[in-house]
Amino acid sequence: MKFNTALLTLIFVLNFVQSYSQNSDETELTTGWYFESDNNDGIPRKMFKSEETVFLKPEPIIEIKDFEKLELYEGRDGFVGLSIQFDEGKATENWINATERAYAADIRLALIINDELIYAPRVASPVYAGISAINREDLTKEELMSFKNKLEKEKSP
Repeated sequence: MKFNTALLTLIFVLNFVQSYSQNSDETELTTGWYFESDNNDGIPRKMFKSEETVFLKPEPIIEIKDFEKLELYEGRDGFVGLSIQFDEGKATENWINATERAYAADIRLALIINDELIYAPRVASPVYAGISAINREDLTKEELMSFKNKLEKEKSP
């Protein structure tokens, strides 16, 4: 009986340590868009309001300094989203290249806000404009407004 209890305790501890190591990382990700790592060897982040863990490459594609305009919008289905427009120079070029690459490689792009994974969509087709959006139907208008406020606060000097 003692052996079974000790074995179960050991299994529990090992599962906890494995889970902890997969979901925690000392690397802090700055606010911006990132590529998903294509072989799960990147920086793990758990998705906001989800149990899903996504592994990310550590270099941002586009940083908060490149976010030019933030705007809440209502979609045709009645859900609310947050559009993010980039500056028309290098950031837009980076976004076009990133969406082409993500589409071709079938990897996701991920939005980090204050080191938290907010959104990681698959790219259905390349985007040939300097705009992205958070359009998760499970996010409330209040949550999106909170993200907008965090982004505006982080962007301002």
